[in-house]
Amino acid sequence: TNAVAYTNIALAQFGDRFNARVYPNPAKNMVNVSVNNPAASAVYINLFDLKGKKVAGFNAGKITKQIISLPLQQLAAGTYWLEVKTPDESTTLQLIVQQ
Repeated sequence: TNAVAYTNIALAQFGDRFNARVYPNPAKNMVNVSVNNPAASAVYINLFDLKGKKVAGFNAGKITKQIISLPLQQLAAGTYWLEVKTPDESTTLQLIVQQ
C-alpha cells in the first residue's frame, strides 16, 4: 500500500517505488526485465555497450508491473548497461551476455 505524507517542506511517498531488475544475469539468448512502475507512465528500455553506444532500444508502453523478455542473440558476448526509464525516473543495471 502507498502512504503519502505532506509537510511544509516536501512530499514524501512511502511504499511502492519505481524499480527494475534483470534475470538471469549472466544471460545467454534471452533476458527478463522485471519492472515495477506505480505511476503507470511510459517505460523505455535501452541497452548500451561499455563505450556508451546504444545497441538496442525498446518501448514497453505504459505499464505498472510487468516482466519483459528481450532477445539477446544479436549481441556479442560481453558486459552491457541496461537502462530502464520513465519520463520521471531511471535506473541502470549491469547485464552480462554470454554466447
